[in-house]
Parts: sequence; C-alpha cells; structure tokens
Amino acid sequence: MSVHRVWRLLLGLAGVILAFSHTIAAQEAVRLWLGEPDVSAFPSVWIPLHTADFQGAPVSDLSQLSLRENGIPLEFEVTAVPTGMDIIFVLDANADFAAANGSGQTRAQTTAASISQFAGQFMQEDGQDRVSILVPDAAGINGRFLLQNNTNPDIIAQTITAYQPEPAAEIPLQAMMALAIEQAARNNDGRFQAILLCSDNGQLHQQLDFAALTEQANAANLPIYVAILGERADETEIANASRLTEPTGGGYVHVPTADEAQAIFRAWQGQANQTFMVYESLQTHNGRYPITVNLGSVRANTEMTLNLAAPEVALKLTESEIIRTGAAHDTPLTELEPISSTVQALVSWPDGVPRPLTAVILFVGGLDGQTQIQADIQPDADGLLTLNWDMRQLREGGYQLVVQVADGYGYSAESEPAVVIIRTERPDPPTPTPPPLPTPETAVPPPTGFIAAERLWLGLGFTLLAGLIAAVLFWRRWRARQMSEGASEQVGDESDRQIIADPPLAHPQTRPPAYLDGDSIQLPLPGDNVTIGRDETAASTSLSAGVHLTLNDKSVARLHARIRWQNGRYWLYDEGSAGGTSLNFERLGLAPRPLQENDQIQIGRLRFYFRYGDIEEEE
Repeated sequence: MSVHRVWRLLLGLAGVILAFSHTIAAQEAVRLWLGEPDVSAFPSVWIPLHTADFQGAPVSDLSQLSLRENGIPLEFEVTAVPTGMDIIFVLDANADFAAANGSGQTRAQTTAASISQFAGQFMQEDGQDRVSILVPDAAGINGRFLLQNNTNPDIIAQTITAYQPEPAAEIPLQAMMALAIEQAARNNDGRFQAILLCSDNGQLHQQLDFAALTEQANAANLPIYVAILGERADETEIANASRLTEPTGGGYVHVPTADEAQAIFRAWQGQANQTFMVYESLQTHNGRYPITVNLGSVRANTEMTLNLAAPEVALKLTESEIIRTGAAHDTPLTELEPISSTVQALVSWPDGVPRPLTAVILFVGGLDGQTQIQADIQPDADGLLTLNWDMRQLREGGYQLVVQVADGYGYSAESEPAVVIIRTERPDPPTPTPPPLPTPETAVPPPTGFIAAERLWLGLGFTLLAGLIAAVLFWRRWRARQMSEGASEQVGDESDRQIIADPPLAHPQTRPPAYLDGDSIQLPLPGDNVTIGRDETAASTSLSAGVHLTLNDKSVARLHARIRWQNGRYWLYDEGSAGGTSLNFERLGLAPRPLQENDQIQIGRLRFYFRYGDIEEEE
C-alpha cells in the first residue's frame, strides 16, 4: 500500500471520527418544548408535549416527567393522539445537484429516491400526512412549490421522480427556507411539522443567515433537519448542518444513498402521534397562569390564558298558547290535562369553553314569581336544555317564563322573558230538567143523571181558582214594588244601582252568602237568581228574574248578565249583551261559567271580584 493511500485513509478515518464526536457532543442532550395549552374542555387542560433525542426521534422514557401549574405540582396523565405529519422538503438544486455519487446516482436521483421511499413507506394512506416540495425558480429570486400540501403518496413519488432542475445562476436558499417556515406557520393545525433541507451543505455558511432562520423556526416550534448529499460529509458540511439543526431541535444525516434518509423518516413517524399531558386545573378565575414541565433536568415553560365568560341562555318555545281540558264541567284545576309541558332553552358559551351546569331554574311569573328547580339536567350535544313545567296549580291567564342557569365557577345568566297563555276548557254544565207534570188518571164516567150538576160545580171551581190566582199575583207584584222602594242601593253613588227583591227560588242545597267587590262598592247577591243590567224594567219583564241589580253606566246593557245559584255553585251568564261579559279577561259565550273565589268579572267597563261571605260593614 502506498504512502499516499495510507495517508488518504487516515485522513478519511479522522474525518469520520471528528464528525461522529462533533455529532455526539452537539446533539446528546434531550430537547423538550410545549405547545399552547388547550382549555376547550376546561377544567381539563391539554398540553402538547414535544420531545426529541439527538436523532430527532421522540423520547420514549417519560417516567421523569413532572408538571407545575402556577407553582403547584399537579397529577397528570400522558396520552397520545394520532395527528399525522406535515413535511416540507427544500431542494438545494445547485450545479452539483446533477453530480454523481460514488454509487453512480446523481444527487438529484438520490433525493428523488429518498422522497419516494418516504411517500411509499412512511406516509399513511388516510390523508393524515401531507408533503410540500420547494425548489428554486428559474429566475433565482425566490422558490416555487413543486407540490404543496399533497396527501397522495403516489402523486408525490411520481412528481419528484419526473422533476428536472432548472438551471439557475444562483440558488435563493435563504428565501426558500423563509418561505418554507412561513408555509409551516400557516399550516399549523396539530400535525407534527418539520423541514428537511437536501443540500451538499458546503456553501450554506455563505448562503444562509443562520440566526434569522433559527429564530423564525423556533417562533413556530418548527425543527429543521438536514440531509447532507454527496459521497462524503466533511467538517464544514457537518458544522453548517449543525447550525440549523441544534438550535431548532432537528437532526442531520449523511445521505450518500436513499436508504440513509430513513433514520430521519423513522424519527418523524414517531412524532406523528402527538403526546399530550392532561390535568385538572385548580384555577377558578380569569388570568394568565405559568405552566412548567420537567423531563429530568430539562425544563420547558408555557402559559395558560383563562378567559371564562358567563354562559348565554335563550328560551326556545314551540307554542305560545296551551289549552288545558277537563272531562267534566267541574273537573278540578289540578286534574286538567296536560298537567305539565316541556320548555326548551338553548345554552351557549361565548368563550368557547362549555362547562357543567350546577343550577337550572325555571321562573313562572318572572324572576319574582314561582320557581321550579330543575335537578340534574345538562344541555345535550346541541346545547339544548329540556325543562319540565308543572302547570297543575295554574289558572287561566298569561305567564311570563324565565330560565336561569349557573356553572361551578359562579357565572350565571338569565334568558329574556317569554309569555305563554294558558286557557282551560270544560264541557258546559247540564241544563236543569223541570220536573214532569203529573198525568191525570182516567176518570170513571159518572152516572148519566149527575153529568149536568158535575159540570156546574166544575165551572164554579175553576172560576174561584182563577180569581184566587189573580189575587195572589197582584199581591206579589205590589209587595215587590214596596220592597224595591225600601231596598234601593247605589253603584258608584246613590243613583247608580237598585235592588228589586223577588221571592228566591227554592233549592235543596243551602246557598252560601256571596257578593261582588268593586273598586269602591260592594254588592251583595241576595238571591238564587240575580240579574244585572242598566234598565230596571228589562229585568222585571224577564220571566226568570229573581233579584235585579241596576248599574247606571252607559257601558252596561239594559239586561246585561245574570248570576245563578244551582247545582251547588254560582254560575255567571251573559244575557246576549253587545259589550259582552268577561270572566278572568275571557269573554263569555252562550254557555255559563262557574264562579270561584277572587274571579274577576267585567260587565261593560265596570270590574268586580267575586267573593264568598257577608259584606263587612265599616266601623
């Protein structure tokens, strides 16, 4: 062996040893960095955890991990989520790119073969991984994308195999690297991202501003990897690669043939499953909280920004009127159907952080009304709350509904009020059937000799009976007028009302005392059948009139309304008046309605409340 060959062998061996020692010295430390905390499932916090060994592969032993939130150590879990890869290949297609290696392949062919191997062996076919390839433009001013965000392995392999470099006076490598970093920053969606610079590396120190590029890459948490093309990697090429990879957490590899690049591809594949540290936060107030993670002696920091806002709630009513019905005219209020109704409310979170609700209250009658607490309910996937509205104690009328919600951090919200009308329907009460008249028995014909005498006596009897009936009727009418003169009462003032007493109807049930309570007057109901109107003569000509209340108001009809005691209840009738008669703001039709304590009666423009009992005399 000649001295020159020995000398060349020793120089080559020294270069390999130097390169190896430089690599070990520069890259033996573990790199650790954290992504932005995800608080979308607060109080659970998810922190993206990134680690890399000296080859850029994720650290497998995480037993020495620890976490502190705002200085307090907390328990956590480590979980991995498949996220995919987002890789940008930057090709330094200079004049030497077409030069052959010792294997007989050009650097361009080696690069194309390695990228094809990555696409065929390391990319998933479900579209989770994507690739961009950046090459020089013909003008040598900027780079251009040969492929951009492509997820099809076959297309990637075909495109890079067919690529023919365009001759350029100078390769704009600084602009190409800056363009690749900007592309990665725009693409940042949770995938593992990296840049691989394929270059002979000999002139990088003259082409690149290392400080500017590494600062830009670190701002995007973007590791830079370098593939050193050519038959050998000298000290300058390794030093140039290290100035990009060491500050950004990447790695380099000498690629004389395509197979050597697989070391980097395997490291990327390990990073495609994003590791998260998941813990339950102790914070309950908005603010910025430091988070520190240690992996042995290596430390990384990030910050959680908590900006919670009160939830928003809005009623979603499907009907504005509910009719409650009964099977009989006297069905109790609590048994009318339906006894309850469903009310929906939409809950939303302006801060984008849904949280469990600790209280849900339905207010009936506004915030000062009746409360119906809804226990153990949460919104569904669409944010809808389904509430139960108990209506058993609710009479006819309009009810204002409000929903209030609260979460475990003291935030609460109320909906805008919405009004629902409740109406009741029962069958009309049965009309009293008059007792049947007695059917005369068939008389036995008397003897013929007595027919004339019998007819005479019958005629005299009918005459006396008719006279007696006429006398009784005359006496009753005279007595009624005498009583009316002594029992005159006023509505509003002494000229507004008058009571005309007729004999009350006889009923088997005892009628309780009752009266009408007006704004400044109280009117007793002294009989089983009380007519109400403006004209006294209209009531007195009514066949069924008992006692008449005269209301001297133009809005009251001559014969306007009637209150009767029958079947053990008071009933309100409208006598076909033009202005109508209303019970609890609902106008009566032809059918009567039963009266209950505190019912509101409107006759024309006069309003009264129906009360049981005797009128209390003022002291």
